[in-house]
Amino acid sequence: MRTLTIADNWKDWKFGDTDAVMTFTALDDDKVPDFSNRTLTFKIASTLNNDLEHPKDFAATATGYIQDKNVILKTEDVKQLTPGNYIVELWAMSNDTQKDAVYPSKGFAQFTIEENSMKVSDVTNIPSMTINAFWNAVMQKVGTLTKGAKGDPGKTPKIVIGSVTKLSPDAQPSATLVPLQSDPNTYTLNLQLPQGVQGEQGLQGIPGVGSKGLDGNNGLTPTIDPKTKHWMIGGTDTGVIAEDKRGKTQTLVSMLRLRPLISCANKRKTTQLH
Repeated sequence: MRTLTIADNWKDWKFGDTDAVMTFTALDDDKVPDFSNRTLTFKIASTLNNDLEHPKDFAATATGYIQDKNVILKTEDVKQLTPGNYIVELWAMSNDTQKDAVYPSKGFAQFTIEENSMKVSDVTNIPSMTINAFWNAVMQKVGTLTKGAKGDPGKTPKIVIGSVTKLSPDAQPSATLVPLQSDPNTYTLNLQLPQGVQGEQGLQGIPGVGSKGLDGNNGLTPTIDPKTKHWMIGGTDTGVIAEDKRGKTQTLVSMLRLRPLISCANKRKTTQLH
């Protein structure tokens, strides 16, 4: 279970005080979480008649900063808030997965902005006496102003590429710049881009056409030598008798015995031709 508690020392502060810091303690099952790779954001809502379980209106967001294992909220980041009671949550977004962890898991942390002596919170309904006092205070302040020293040149922000998330084709592209906790001058650029719509299938290619190969050389036709009655292949005597004593030609089985000889004879002929 996640919990979020606020230290009592700056749980209440006055409207217009932009030099205060609220300290929050966030825990995961009573253990301090690791926020080193997370973007911390306070989300604040006003309450009606101190009803903490039923927020009235969403009021503001502010950046959370790590300090001694705690998370701080600077009042200067919520100076637009008017006097009243507020509830607050801490959202910790993972810079890798873009997922949020919300503190606390149940209920809210609470702080109060008190009215100051000028009671200026709504410029549409300011009493005339308050306006006069405010004007006099402003004029006195203006009279004491002098030109300040020239400030130092600002630092050029550094941007590094972070994550790129693939969205559905009908989604809208977006981008976020997240300041690094270790170096507020360096920002991580995270992109959320829709993938392209699948294109139509291309036309089938034309079947390939090959050319007819050259005719091979004629093979040698076996003949029978009239004297020896042997099978002759070209001018080579195979030594195989083609006719038996009765003058009959040998059967096909005898011819099969001649295949190696025929093959050799064909090779000799081919070599002589070349």
